[in-house]
Amino acid sequence: MRLFPQPVTEELNVFMEGMMEGDRNYNIYAVSGEEIRRGRLSTTGKLGYFRIPVSDLLQGVYLITIGGAETASRFVKL
Repeated sequence: MRLFPQPVTEELNVFMEGMMEGDRNYNIYAVSGEEIRRGRLSTTGKLGYFRIPVSDLLQGVYLITIGGAETASRFVKL
């Protein structure tokens, strides 16, 4: 999974290479482990490419998981 831009201010772009069509759940966590947001992504346009609005998040470091993945990816919100 690739996340960009880093750091992010408005929308987090997520690219998941080789992802098949279909909906995926996502979860965003504070580094403390507290779940901040959950949502559902739907493939439209380019497969495996999503935009998640994050402008309402406070500045800080967050973790995101998509589709129940066991590993999380880190992003920084300004």
